[in-house]
Amino acid sequence: QAAITAAQRGHTVLLVEQTARLGGILNFAQEDRDKNDLYLLAQAMEAELRRTGAEVRLNTPFSPTLLDEFKPDAVIAALGSSPAMPPIPGLEKSIVVQAMELYHADAEIKKQVVVLGGGTVGCETAIYLTQRGAVVTLVEMTDTLCADAYRLHGIKLRNTLAALGATTLTNTTCRAVTDTGVIVTDAKGTEHQLPAEQVVNALGMKANSCAALEVACKGMQYTAIGDCVRARNIACALDEGFKAAVAL
Repeated sequence: QAAITAAQRGHTVLLVEQTARLGGILNFAQEDRDKNDLYLLAQAMEAELRRTGAEVRLNTPFSPTLLDEFKPDAVIAALGSSPAMPPIPGLEKSIVVQAMELYHADAEIKKQVVVLGGGTVGCETAIYLTQRGAVVTLVEMTDTLCADAYRLHGIKLRNTLAALGATTLTNTTCRAVTDTGVIVTDAKGTEHQLPAEQVVNALGMKANSCAALEVACKGMQYTAIGDCVRARNIACALDEGFKAAVAL
C-alpha cells in the first residue's frame, strides 16, 4: 500500500522483497478455501502496484548497496512479523510446525494434532486441519477462544469448532513439548499429557527487527509501518502504508 500510494502521488518508487513473491503472510490464504478473499486482496494489490509503474525487485534482501544504488530520499520499512516463540521447553522440537506453514500445498498434516493458542489464527488453523481429517486438540491459556476476533466471527469460529468435533481446552497452559505430544496444566494446576504426532505453534506473532535498516538509513526520512512496529491486522497495515506515503 505504501508503494502504491507513493507511486500514484508521483514519487519514483523501488519496492524490495526478499522472497520470490509479493503478499507476505497473506499468501497462506491461497490454500484455504475459507480465506479466498485475503488471497484475492493480495493479488489485487499486486496488480494495482504493477499498474503504477513502480519498480519491484523480488528475491532481493535489503543491503546498504541498495541505498548507494537508488539514493532514496525516504525509506519505508515494512518488514513484517514472525511467529512468537515463548519460553516453552521443547517448542523448538521437530514435532512443532508454525501455523502458516500448514497451508502450503505440500505441507504434511498428521492425524493427531495439538494446536497451541486459541486466538483467531489458532482456531482457524484447528478448523482447517479438522476439515482435512486431523483429530485436533486446541489449547488456550485464557478462558475464551477467539478473544481477538470481532464478535460475529468469533461466534462463527467457536460454533464451527464444536460442529466439527474438535477438542478445545481453555484455562489450560502448555508447560512443555515432548517428542510425543505436550504437557499441560488445567485451571486447578493438574498436569495432563496430550499425545500428538504434530504440534502447531499458533501463539501469536512478534515484530521483526528493523534496527539494522534504521541504522543504515540514518540521515534519511525513515518510517516503519505495519507488523514490524507491532503485530496487528491488515487494516492497520494498509492504513499505516497509506499515511506513510502521503507524508513523504
